[in-house]
This record gives sequence, C-alpha cells and structure tokens, in this order.
Amino acid sequence: MTPSQINRAVSLACDIAKPGIIPILGHVVIANGTITATDIESEVTIKLPIDLAPVAIPAAKFRSILASIPDDVPVAFSHKDNKLAVKSGRSKMSINTLSSEGMPVMTLEGHQGDFTINASLLKTMLKNVQHAMLNGGARPMLNGVLLHFSDNMLYVVACDGARLAMDKSPVLFQDFQVILPRHSVARLIKMLDDGECTVSIYEGKAKFKFGDVEYTTKLLAEKYPPYERIIPVCAHSILIDRELFIEAINRASIVLDKVRSAKLAIGKVARVTCTNSGEESFDEFDCGATDELEIGINPDFVRDALHAAGGDEVTIGYSTSKTPLVVSRGDFVGVIMGLRD
Repeated sequence: MTPSQINRAVSLACDIAKPGIIPILGHVVIANGTITATDIESEVTIKLPIDLAPVAIPAAKFRSILASIPDDVPVAFSHKDNKLAVKSGRSKMSINTLSSEGMPVMTLEGHQGDFTINASLLKTMLKNVQHAMLNGGARPMLNGVLLHFSDNMLYVVACDGARLAMDKSPVLFQDFQVILPRHSVARLIKMLDDGECTVSIYEGKAKFKFGDVEYTTKLLAEKYPPYERIIPVCAHSILIDRELFIEAINRASIVLDKVRSAKLAIGKVARVTCTNSGEESFDEFDCGATDELEIGINPDFVRDALHAAGGDEVTIGYSTSKTPLVVSRGDFVGVIMGLRD
C-alpha cells in the first residue's frame, strides 16, 4: 500500500488522539483492519488496510512518519517486541508501542432510535450554523449545536445569546432534541463526506456511521432554551445582493479595532457606517427599500450570516431599531440582535 491510501484515516484518528493525564490517549489503536482513537468525550473508528494484531501507536509520531513518505512509495508495517516497524523504500523507522488493552472504550446504552440523512447535507447544515455557537461562558448548553426533530423535520440550531443561526431539512424521526458539543461539530464537519449517514441516538451519546467511519460522541446533558422565541416575525423585508452587502461591510469595518460596532441604515440606499476613535468609514449600495431602518449591529455577525446563507440574493427582515435583524435564504435563517446605543 502507499501512504495516500491510508493518510485520511490516520489523519482523522490522530486529530482526536491527544496526550494528557492518561498517556494512552495520545495513541491510536490499530486492530483487525481498523484504526481507533478516543479523547474520552468522543471516539472514532475507521477501516484501515493494515493487518496487525491490536496495538497502540503514538499518534503524532505515526502521522509524522507517514507524512515524510512520498504518496506513491509503497509502505509496509510490522509489529514485534512492543515496536512498530515502518519500511518504505530504503527507509526504515521503528517506534515504541503500548498494549491496546489500556485504551478506554465508549459504551453505548439506552438505544433511543436511528435516522438517516445525506452526509454532505448534514455537513452543510452544521457548517451553516457553527459560527453562532457560544465559546465558553456560563450557559454550557449553548456551547454546541442543537439537533431538534419535530414533525419529521430536523432543525439544526446554534445561538450564543447575541445571534442565532438555524438550518432545516425533512428527516423521518420521532420528536426529539440532542445537543452536539462544540468539538464534535468541528470534527463532523471535517469527517462527513458524500453518501448516507446513519445516526443512532443513545442515552447521553450519539453514533454517526458513514462510509468507513464510525464516530461516537457524548452529548451535552443540559436543556436547550426555546430558540423559536428568538426568531421574530418581521414587519418588513427586502431582497439584497449578498456580495454587495458583504463588500460594504468589509470596506466600512476597516477602521474598527477590538470594538466591533457599526450602524446599518436601510432605505433606498443601504449604508454601513463604522466609527472608531475619531476615524469614520462608510460604504453603501442601492437596495430600494421603502421602509426605512437604522440599527446598531456587530458587522462580523451580519457577515457570518451572509456567508452561511450563500446564493446571489438574501432576504433581510427587519421591524424596528430595537428588534433583531434577520438574514434568510431557503431553509437558512440567521438572527442578529441589535446593539444598544
């Protein structure tokens, strides 16, 4: 085999294997044609065309060895006397290994159901909302993404208290809610590919099976707040060229430093204005709105929502300067709270 045939599997496993208080967590286990890694909170198992008896291999060294070998040069592995030998061309390297028996294994109990979804669709939905996850703070339930099943519809939601992002798609499953932790959202976005993904829900855990990969993660135990209340019914809406809006935000916010505050004025012309320590910058474009609005915004939050929405045009919904701004397109909805003066 060549490194290119196994690099993706090894890379995904090594991303999870991190050294810590338990030394074996910095290892990957190769056994019976699979590679497995865990960080206690999650676990990944991937098919791998390497025929070895169960052994724990230092993840960082294993990845570095493979990265040093050209993709088209055959590589062979053997294990003896607690050492893994890697031979490729005129090169041979050996590294110390551990017994795989010390590797923690995640157990699954209390099976609560399964559903199937297109893997690339789930990846897109998670990508569309991940920017709105809370990073730290006193509300741990917001440090992740909600999967809310209701009336055979899956709502994928993230909210950090100042903004909300939601995407949805039809999925056949019972009414249910689970919260994926932040690290698992990032890993699923990296791992998910084409094809079908089967998701199995257990008590406190979820398993995602797609292609040659099985990824299991603990779920956040907290209850997610009623996010539906945050999404307003807007009195006015207008279609806006998405790229023009992003470009206006980019140019106007050049003068900003750490304080991320801007004014958005909507009328016949949409204007983004930023001020900072006596400096001022604005950019504007025609939008043709008949209902006017001026609202304080975080320009980064609006730009994130515009990027997630995609497409040529997005709908901007608004009511007053004291109500949220809504960016929507298709099944995506982004809610941005206005800034106080």
